[in-house]
Amino acid sequence: MNTTTPDDGEEHAVVVKSIYFLVQFSVAAVVSIMSTACPRTLACLFSLGMSGIPIAWARGEEIWQTQVSSFGNLFLKHVLVTVAGAIPLLLFVGSRMQRMDRFSWFLCLIALPGNILWTNTKEATDMSACGVIRAALTIFLSASLLLRCRTLLRQNQPLLLKVSGEYGVPAQVVTFTPLWLVAYTLWNISFTATFFGLASTPHDFTFWIMMYYVHRSQPKVESIPPMHFAGFSRFITLTSGMTVSIFIGQISWFREGRRYEYLACTAENGAWTTLALVLSIVDAVDAVVEAYKTPTPVISTTAENTKPAPADSV
Repeated sequence: MNTTTPDDGEEHAVVVKSIYFLVQFSVAAVVSIMSTACPRTLACLFSLGMSGIPIAWARGEEIWQTQVSSFGNLFLKHVLVTVAGAIPLLLFVGSRMQRMDRFSWFLCLIALPGNILWTNTKEATDMSACGVIRAALTIFLSASLLLRCRTLLRQNQPLLLKVSGEYGVPAQVVTFTPLWLVAYTLWNISFTATFFGLASTPHDFTFWIMMYYVHRSQPKVESIPPMHFAGFSRFITLTSGMTVSIFIGQISWFREGRRYEYLACTAENGAWTTLALVLSIVDAVDAVVEAYKTPTPVISTTAENTKPAPADSV
């Protein structure tokens, strides 16, 4: 006989949510410290974390509400965030290099915009007003990012660097502005809560915490704007958040107790999504102004082509 009451179910849901959030924020705190203290070890742990989806597939186990037949899209997202983002960044931090020019272009032109634009595959299934606004947001966020990459290219400036070539110095991705980060965060909370539930949004807060932790814990980078560490922090905390969710989501006790509280397209949701769109438009305009104000450096070849004058010439 089933003796479970509605109150028992609600209590189970509260316990599951509390433990899940505690684990997510605790793991985010640990990886924030490890990202500069032992980045290579963390890269190895993230590599092992990639086994989560294959393990679930081999067991025939769902991950939260994701069926085995849908693991392909989830695994692709995990690869994009972890293999194409977090692990190379950690290896860079754990190296003696000060710049990674080739990887920086891949990161800024493919990994970051790709991580934003792929969400439109989900938005295509939601034709609400909020979904249309979010789709427009992805265009402006990606455009701002690409325009600033172009501006830095014209200035012969690196996109990804460290203040020194020492081990453990955090990586800087210099293409972000405060407006862009706020718009990105509001957009991603709206998107994640709409399609994956409110319980899936901790990573939208942990990356801000890590960004400021990295900035304040490293004396060598205190003079650098915190937003330069946003890209590094985002990939690290998003990877840890996804990995934790993938493994916990295979445990039936968590799955049975989770309440999927999806965010509807309410007036409040529409208001902050519209605010994010306005901020992203302002930031995109600012990126255009920066691009046209930045002069193209002129490299003189006079010194190379002029032969030195004879010693006795006047």
